[in-house]
Amino acid sequence: MRSVNEVLSTHGSSPSKITVKTFVADRREPHESEEETPSQPYVLIEGEADALRFLAELILAQVDSDYGCTLDIHPNGAGSKHFGDASTLGIYIHRLPCDLQSGHVLGVK
Repeated sequence: MRSVNEVLSTHGSSPSKITVKTFVADRREPHESEEETPSQPYVLIEGEADALRFLAELILAQVDSDYGCTLDIHPNGAGSKHFGDASTLGIYIHRLPCDLQSGHVLGVK
């Protein structure tokens, strides 16, 4: 398995980029009302096969990483060359159990 840095480096010059953003989708069947099935927010992760393969490899590399439990890339920060122009969200990967704080889970207070 390749390391996180190897995955990032290998994909860095690829023209294939990922797009990450939110959107609201209407997933109702024609016979359903808005009250029965309201529109739902989603996170869209979109890209050509090479871009999606990069993200899959990045996640797998983080699973086996010896360099901590977190990894983040963002279209306006570190890792920006992996994102398409339409991206509005970054990606934060946090492997449990947390290396930083026992029992720590991001987003849980």
